[in-house]
Amino acid sequence: HQWLDNYDVSGVGPDFDEDTLARLDADSNHELDRQAGHGTFVAGIILQQAPAASVRVCSVLDSNGVGDDASVVAGINSLLKSDEEVDILNLSLGGYTHDNLPPVALRELIAKLLSKGTVVVAAAGNNADSRPFWPAAFKRVIAVAALARDGQSAAPFTNHGWWVDACAPGVELA
Repeated sequence: HQWLDNYDVSGVGPDFDEDTLARLDADSNHELDRQAGHGTFVAGIILQQAPAASVRVCSVLDSNGVGDDASVVAGINSLLKSDEEVDILNLSLGGYTHDNLPPVALRELIAKLLSKGTVVVAAAGNNADSRPFWPAAFKRVIAVAALARDGQSAAPFTNHGWWVDACAPGVELA
């Protein structure tokens, strides 16, 4: 989209080539995978609300939305290598652990960011579940659940629980 012309949202530079396409269509069925472009979409929503924001996007999951805490931590660390301060870190991702305890590496990195004054926001998840969804379930992370089309009630798919802090529109966004 034209709002994203000045941003490297794909993480690969200005050229869209066969390697980039392969990342977005991992099963080679000539259709974008389920999560392909999700980060670009979120960046666009952020820029709608804050057009002067400096947005940097880092892919840490594959195009089906699969990854692990090590890849998430590595991606966040790659963003932190620049001299720019990170005011807000948005993590539109998450997952569960077998024991419902926080992933250690992610816990340590988020604690470090919070100590530097970075605000961390994370998706509450889309499984209609109350199990802690990490990283949203960290106490000092702002966990955001989805509102239904009416803007008043929770979307039927959104996660919920003691750890959810806020709700935002989550259905039929443009």
